[in-house]
Amino acid sequence: MKNSIELKKGEFVVNGKPFFIFSGEIHYFRIPRREWEDRIKKAKDAGLNTFSSYIPWTWHEPKEGQFDFTGKTRPERDLIGLIELLQKHKLYFFCRPGPVTHGEITGHGQPVWLSDKYPEIRLKKKDGTDFDRFTVSHMNPTYLKMVEKWYSKVMPIISKNQVTKGGNVIAVQLDNEISMINWMAKQFDYGEAATKMYRVYLKEKYKTIGKLNKEYGSSNPSFDEIDQPDGYVKEYEMLRYWDWAAFCRRYYAIYYKTLADMAKRSGINVPLVANIAHFWDYSTCGRGVHGMMTTSMFRDFRDYVPDIVFGGAYQMRRLDYENFHDVAILSETVKMITRPGVPSIVVELQSGIMNDRPRLYPSDVDLNLKTSAGHGLNGINCYMFCGGTTPKELASRSTYHEWQAPISADGHEKLHLQPIREFGEFLKRNNSSLAGTKKVNDLSVGVYMPYYMTEYFLGRFGDDIASLRDRLFFDGIGRLLILAGFNFNMLDLERTPQPVLNRTKYLCVFGLDFMDKATQQKLAAYVKQGGKLLLCYQVPEKDLSLRKETALMRSFGIEEVKKCGENLIVLSGGKDCLTDAATSTFKIKGAKVIAKTLETGKPCIIKKKVGRGEVVIAGVGLPHTFDYHIDIVKGLCAELGLNPPADTLAPDIHTVKRVSDKEEYTFAFNYHDLPKVIEINGLRAALNNRSALIIKSEK
Repeated sequence: MKNSIELKKGEFVVNGKPFFIFSGEIHYFRIPRREWEDRIKKAKDAGLNTFSSYIPWTWHEPKEGQFDFTGKTRPERDLIGLIELLQKHKLYFFCRPGPVTHGEITGHGQPVWLSDKYPEIRLKKKDGTDFDRFTVSHMNPTYLKMVEKWYSKVMPIISKNQVTKGGNVIAVQLDNEISMINWMAKQFDYGEAATKMYRVYLKEKYKTIGKLNKEYGSSNPSFDEIDQPDGYVKEYEMLRYWDWAAFCRRYYAIYYKTLADMAKRSGINVPLVANIAHFWDYSTCGRGVHGMMTTSMFRDFRDYVPDIVFGGAYQMRRLDYENFHDVAILSETVKMITRPGVPSIVVELQSGIMNDRPRLYPSDVDLNLKTSAGHGLNGINCYMFCGGTTPKELASRSTYHEWQAPISADGHEKLHLQPIREFGEFLKRNNSSLAGTKKVNDLSVGVYMPYYMTEYFLGRFGDDIASLRDRLFFDGIGRLLILAGFNFNMLDLERTPQPVLNRTKYLCVFGLDFMDKATQQKLAAYVKQGGKLLLCYQVPEKDLSLRKETALMRSFGIEEVKKCGENLIVLSGGKDCLTDAATSTFKIKGAKVIAKTLETGKPCIIKKKVGRGEVVIAGVGLPHTFDYHIDIVKGLCAELGLNPPADTLAPDIHTVKRVSDKEEYTFAFNYHDLPKVIEINGLRAALNNRSALIIKSEK
């Protein structure tokens, strides 16, 4: 097993043992060559076992055809020397050679000469003009030819130094945050190569133009004359837009496979990584409300590169009670799109912030590290770990690049290095043990991915979907389940086979009023076979074309659903509650009424036995506006026989467990600005404000 790395049971297995990757992002090109060893020693002293860095294409090929990996033109270009130093200090290397690296580098890390000399590679808008100077059309033939030349130079260096060959390269990330610029600008690729791929996709799906025209209600003369939609969604041709959204996912997956094939031809055989942009900066905190949508864009990658390792970017800024659930939900979303048996990581965990405000504190870093680990990830990369100075020719945001990193540009330590060091010490004692454990979940959340395939939709339809899913699932039922004391995994409803779904004892699904017939039937079969389903917000009445489809309603015996503007309900015990968004009321026989609308008295939350199973349907919007929403969700779960674990400390203290056959790790989190005293596993302990505790016990 010497000189090996495998992906098994959701673990990195290095030289035969489970391994937790704990790395720090240190940009060698921003640090004087003479100081590299000092930063490497500081990383080692902090307990890191891996060094991570972009390898910017523009840095090593500043002029076309002139490569430098030895420092002959600038000492800081000595990539080979860097790898040798890391080997000397026994640190693994997680390398990120692009072609796109971003990283506040001019040209997104690609050479400036590239888009200037070959302007045909630039991303095209619908009218055929360039989107900007540096954003590229991923599948443009000229661009791919130039990428292959870059890979032909950098990948042999990486390949030679892989752990599989006795070296220290443990993983390779290809490209960086694919599609990030596109979705932020709602700008897909309208270049010739992408449009040709779109037409091929439609031909593969519909076979004949006649069948496509029948489904679309169109009169296209041939596939070769079909253009990509402009994004302005027209509800009478919804199927066209869903096909386009599905194609966008295939497009990015094929691009990644193209890069992976190039890398493998150069001998790369360590795990390949893709990182996903998740968080959006607000005033003092980052939020991950867009993260399920951005993760959905990577959904098809594993169909083309089966063992791909996904990692998120957890840029929380301030992490507290208001946004901690973002990490829990997004960690499970990433695991949902990952092939079973492959581990998941966080590629960019905020140990620094791009700007100098808001100020980052040790508690932010401590909570982010432990929340990510507690929710089952097996790798964490602290971004940034070291500050630096950007060379002028690379600087897109000036040469200043402190990033509030725990090691400053001049090498001195900051206070928020301490939680990294403490977690590193914990891993030195428990690395293989922790890496060999799995997160304990109480139920599954079924995700209907079309609700998140809206990144390029323009207009009210897409905006309305995003508003509902973000308010009523992400900051609603998803958060409320966690606050009620539950932990959950996530299942892609469309792609989870029926037998796998049927083995899930408890399932929560957030629904809107549309869902394809096959998925409706799958949920109906799940309940009939003995499953216990909590369906929140709306019961689907239409398919993806927005035509009438009531398969799920018929299965549950719902005769009629009516939407009303009421948001005041009365629970069966007489308590009145304020909800959010339009309420659905039900006409149904043989159901237990759990809640009614206050004004009309019509049932809006019901429970019914269906076959061997049970379903609770809550036709109300449940955001976490009031703490009694937590009790409502807890009560709905109890109707199905699902209660929080006996030792939960929720809602004030969030707990999550990772277990193996031999050991158990309990993570306890106080996300509040007040200290708490807790008792867990027979241990009484004080938790300072915004702090976390890890308790290990033998089984």
